[in-house]
Amino acid sequence: MAFQEFSHFSERRKAERREKLRKRITIAVASSILLLGLVAAGCFAVVKMSDSKAHNDNNINNNNNAKSGPKEVSAAATTIKLICNGTDYKQSCENSLSEVAKSDPSLSQPQNFVKAAISDVDAEVQKAANGTSALNFDTPEEKAAYEDCKVLLQDAMDELKESLSRVELGKLSSASDDLNNWLSAVMSYLHTCIDGFPEGNAKTSMEKALKSGKELTSNGLAIVSEASSVRKTLQVPSGTASRRLLAEDGFPQWLSHDERRMLKARKINKTPNVIVAKDGSGNFTTISDALAAMPEKYEGRKVNL
Repeated sequence: MAFQEFSHFSERRKAERREKLRKRITIAVASSILLLGLVAAGCFAVVKMSDSKAHNDNNINNNNNAKSGPKEVSAAATTIKLICNGTDYKQSCENSLSEVAKSDPSLSQPQNFVKAAISDVDAEVQKAANGTSALNFDTPEEKAAYEDCKVLLQDAMDELKESLSRVELGKLSSASDDLNNWLSAVMSYLHTCIDGFPEGNAKTSMEKALKSGKELTSNGLAIVSEASSVRKTLQVPSGTASRRLLAEDGFPQWLSHDERRMLKARKINKTPNVIVAKDGSGNFTTISDALAAMPEKYEGRKVNL
């Protein structure tokens, strides 16, 4: 009898343990579910707040851009119109400089437009140099002319590299003389390259290959002049001071020994060979026409005003 009572007691204790274990498991599962729910709710709240903040920031930025964007674009368009007004190929000038303004209206300063114009000339001359290598030259004269042309195009690219580095240095006003000299040299190289070929298909092909380069160089010369005037009109700061590319005697490095000696001797009132004036009061109305009219062989330095 005692054994049966102990057996029943043992079974009851086991049942109670199982019940307690089941309750503990149930409570643990419920607690885990509740904890996961709280964590999920917290994450959702954080994400929601982040999205809301980002949305508000975007709205603020968009509003700021909407306020400043049109002003910058309008100012850039005005500057481009003023700078391109004096060029021979106005549409080409406006298209080229507009790309600069589109990429970043804040860069729409005269100095940046000058840099863009010279970069366009450099890219076009390089393109021409690479493209003309595929042309066929039949006669010894044409082959010799092409060899000279390769040297001239390389010289042109060197002048353009100097021009670009000069623009990077600082004041546009102090750089304009050097830039005009270098770009005039580039135009002369391109014309000399073409003039070296005898009349025929080779010369026509070379003229076609360098046509765009000559137009862009002509624009570049006008842009350098116009940009300095526009900078003064718009009262744009010219940047930090920079050095002039002069030799120790104060003259440009490209002047020959005889020219330096002549300039040191006394002040000479040099009569210009030709005068370029858009109002028709000079010999030519465009720079490109004046340079194109230069004789194939000319002794000394030709002065254009």
